[in-house]
Amino acid sequence: MKPAATALCHHCIADPFLAGAVKAEGERRLCVDCGRRRLGLPLRDLADKIDMAISENYVVDRSDEGVSYAALVSKTAGVSSAVGEAIQEMLSSERAYEAAHGGEENIFEATFEEAPLDRRPHQGRWRDFKASVRGEARFFNRQAEQWLDEIFADIETHADWRGQLVARTVFPEEPEAILTRGRVAFDDADPQAFLVRPDRELGPPPRGMASSGRMNAAGVSVFYGAEELATCRAEIRPPVGAHAVFAKFQLLRPVRLLDFDLLGAIKVEGSIFDPDYIRRCDRVAFLRTFGAEISQPVMPRDEAFGYLPTQIVADYIAQRLGFDGLIYRSTQAGGAKRNVVLFNRAARVAFIDRSDVDTEVDLGWWDEDERDGDDTITIREMERLPEDSEAGVAPADPAAAAAVAASESDLDDPRPVTLRLAPDSLVVQRIDATDYDAPGRSVRLSRYAHDAFDDLPF
Repeated sequence: MKPAATALCHHCIADPFLAGAVKAEGERRLCVDCGRRRLGLPLRDLADKIDMAISENYVVDRSDEGVSYAALVSKTAGVSSAVGEAIQEMLSSERAYEAAHGGEENIFEATFEEAPLDRRPHQGRWRDFKASVRGEARFFNRQAEQWLDEIFADIETHADWRGQLVARTVFPEEPEAILTRGRVAFDDADPQAFLVRPDRELGPPPRGMASSGRMNAAGVSVFYGAEELATCRAEIRPPVGAHAVFAKFQLLRPVRLLDFDLLGAIKVEGSIFDPDYIRRCDRVAFLRTFGAEISQPVMPRDEAFGYLPTQIVADYIAQRLGFDGLIYRSTQAGGAKRNVVLFNRAARVAFIDRSDVDTEVDLGWWDEDERDGDDTITIREMERLPEDSEAGVAPADPAAAAAVAASESDLDDPRPVTLRLAPDSLVVQRIDATDYDAPGRSVRLSRYAHDAFDDLPF
């Protein structure tokens, strides 16, 4: 009589990590599933390996709507349903007496669900990171660099539940390739300047002139854009009574972006039988909330230091990971809309040569008391006539004119041109009112009588 098979071979295990472990540790045994003699482990030893991994990654579902233990074994290990049922019966029979004697539940007869991911380890390190770069060392901070290396390791391979990678390339023909920028005009001179040279005035500031922002240090010019005008208006926060001038900019070349908005939906890849799986789960748990952390609002009085952590993260993503920019949620627009920042190397806007025209801007007029007028804005471009030496006007110096043109067009800028002003995209809005989403909170006053016993030292 042939001996009964009591082992499972590595060929009958679909999970590659577990199959590799069984092949490395096993001996040639008769397999209960395929009936062939191959490298395998006794079913009892295999049950312990599987149960250890399940206990670390799954919890009992008290609603009884989860997955049975046998089905969970089959799903996670990639074994047949018959093997899953055999392992469940084996462990359940061993647990039954102990559970009944102690008045406890036999968990192998319960249903299971995935254990919630724990983001606390990295959440604490994020707090330490912010404290370190604000109060200890901003440059050459080895501790911060090591943590960023760990957090963003293999970030390009992460995808959401639909399979969409968080690292994506946006091409010029896509709808996402058009971004809106705006500036606040506080008096009549501002909109005139913006409309005469929108490529310069509405584009990113010149090198060395940028103020500190969420994703850039002072002096480092980047391109902040919104996917729509309303989001852009919320970001620049124009006050009532001012004008806001907006323009659209079109991508001219593909750019590689890290989509922080997708981080909230990324899934964990790998085998639960891999000892490193738990660490990856902790990292993914934190990354799922990191997009919201990056977008947290910073109060105006705290901007000098409040943006330091996000500036360092953005610089790391640009310099170490080689991305052209980020996609992130707009907190000013309530978190429902998205912004794009293009880092310095991808922030150059195509120069528009206006050396042969004179431009005049007519802002129209409007009588607030009479509620009458014409506030249509007209831009007139007139060809510039050659200098008339006979009229007593000295001809322009060609070398000086060429130097000015070269300076304006940034011919010495080594960066590739990435954006251009979209034709007929200029919009001017007069801000008559603002709207805030401000849910009210009640205030309750409580008053207590003083008790003489409160002053006693015991």
